[in-house]
Amino acid sequence: FSNALFSCALSCHFDSTVDALAAWGSQQDLQLWTEQALSKALFAWAILTVTAGGDTAGMRTLAQHLFEEVSRRGAARFTVGVDLGKLFGAHSAAQHVGLPEGGLTDSKLLQVVQEDTAEWQQEVCRQESDMTDAITAALQGHYGVQAAMVHGYHTLLVPHSSCPRGIAVVVTQRNRDYLRHPAGRLYGKTALRLKHIERGCDELVICDESELKGSSDEQQQDMLLQRIKQAVETKE
Repeated sequence: FSNALFSCALSCHFDSTVDALAAWGSQQDLQLWTEQALSKALFAWAILTVTAGGDTAGMRTLAQHLFEEVSRRGAARFTVGVDLGKLFGAHSAAQHVGLPEGGLTDSKLLQVVQEDTAEWQQEVCRQESDMTDAITAALQGHYGVQAAMVHGYHTLLVPHSSCPRGIAVVVTQRNRDYLRHPAGRLYGKTALRLKHIERGCDELVICDESELKGSSDEQQQDMLLQRIKQAVETKE
């Protein structure tokens, strides 16, 4: 079940068949499920709910049952770096859509999930330092760039008078963040991350790593300034 739902989530595909699958899943004995299956199903629920219009009664019932079982098991049962990251995305989604009881109810588990996510995002920050430096240099003299954590996710924020919460600049990677088919569609897990970032700022600018690496310094600057201009015009 969790693999089938997760496959739908990765392509951000939700319809009546997926909703029926969720209804079936909510009737199963979750005590028999592994921790990996529970975390994967919750992460799939989060992706489908936030990015694909899957906020239905059946999906909410499934999520509530999953959260109850996960919280009952506690922190020690879940794997660092595998299960905990998925639980963070699911808990954030539950908070966002106003799910009753707000997601994870075990305080120790929630603390461990948040600590694991913070450590992972620090690693993401280190891995993306070259892109951060390139964007900062390209915008020097025009905008300041600040590394920030937005709803638990690392991003770059560009302050602007028209955007009190800033403009988030996110660098994607073609092989990591996009489906091969249909071309140009974001993977569900990337789409969820961007949705969480987007609701914590005023506008979102997306640049693919290939655009930056394949451009001269002047071209990088022109591209970024144009996209920020477009974001500001959208806001205004």
